[in-house]
Amino acid sequence: MEEIREWNTSTRIDSEDMMIELTDALNVVEREESLIRTFVFVSTPWALFGGLDIKREDEKVASVVIGPILHEHDDGKQIRAFTVVVWPEGAN
Repeated sequence: MEEIREWNTSTRIDSEDMMIELTDALNVVEREESLIRTFVFVSTPWALFGGLDIKREDEKVASVVIGPILHEHDDGKQIRAFTVVVWPEGAN
């Protein structure tokens, strides 16, 4: 059990550091937290704030957010999540 505790504490990294590692050498634009974008997943609207936009050579854009997202039916409670949204062409 002690080994699990040691592994758990030794492998934690900061969210920001992780995003820098993941996006090195990609076409990435950091978005301001004030930018709120919505998407629908399983017939439910969600909102995410800021994040990183990653653009492919063919102009397809995906947004990555580590942090709060809002769900329409949860009374405004924020859910902390790792969210990736691939936007339809022309949506972003």
